[in-house]
Amino acid sequence: MVFLVPNGQVIGSISYTVASLTALDYGSLNWSRSFHYRANSVAGQAAGAAVTNTSVYAEPLCVTSCTVNPGSSTIGGSALPGHPHSATGFFSTPISGVRWAAQSGFKFWFANSLWVHGVSNPLTTTPGAHRCDMALGGYHPGCVYDSVRPVLDVPATRSTTSAWPCPTACRTS
Repeated sequence: MVFLVPNGQVIGSISYTVASLTALDYGSLNWSRSFHYRANSVAGQAAGAAVTNTSVYAEPLCVTSCTVNPGSSTIGGSALPGHPHSATGFFSTPISGVRWAAQSGFKFWFANSLWVHGVSNPLTTTPGAHRCDMALGGYHPGCVYDSVRPVLDVPATRSTTSAWPCPTACRTS
């Protein structure tokens, strides 16, 4: 929302959607995170310059136990509908024990030269933390989501001795 100073009257707004995806690798201490911005609509006093001259910026952010790697991209440009933006951050974490938390995100903000301070307060995507470890001896260290339980489906047609029909009562979720 854009406010008129000093009375605080709302004079405009931009409705937008931000999406983000983290791609982990169980065999590596590197991961990537994407950031996608799309404006949905603009509202306000005939969508004046205090809204229509607004830009959006974003940059990869290390939150816990990581480093932003070279090749990461940032965005900057019009925050209006019809101008989607995407960026990718590449991250790594140092080996720091048997098991440790790591977390990355994107910091983004809006700017307009007509605003009193010129830039908004920064916002941060808040992804779930993942863990990186070398808890399995003999395997490379890697990163996974702690809350995701691995599943192995073996079709009966591939291995009749390993796969067997299980009644609903024996399945866990």
